[in-house]
Amino acid sequence: MMKKQILNVGTVLNKVEQKSIKGGLGGSCVTEQDCRLSPLYSGGPVACIQGGCSFAWSE
Repeated sequence: MMKKQILNVGTVLNKVEQKSIKGGLGGSCVTEQDCRLSPLYSGGPVACIQGGCSFAWSE
């Protein structure tokens, strides 16, 4: 199994595969809805920027 994963380095993951990845910092996202569902980002407007959740502040 590990050899197959290593051989696939560089291939594009579909949304289901992206969501199945575990580990790393909390707050990874594909859409803003992913951020809204994260307990780390509840209680404020959020944005999904380059695969990471961030609070969205307006001036």
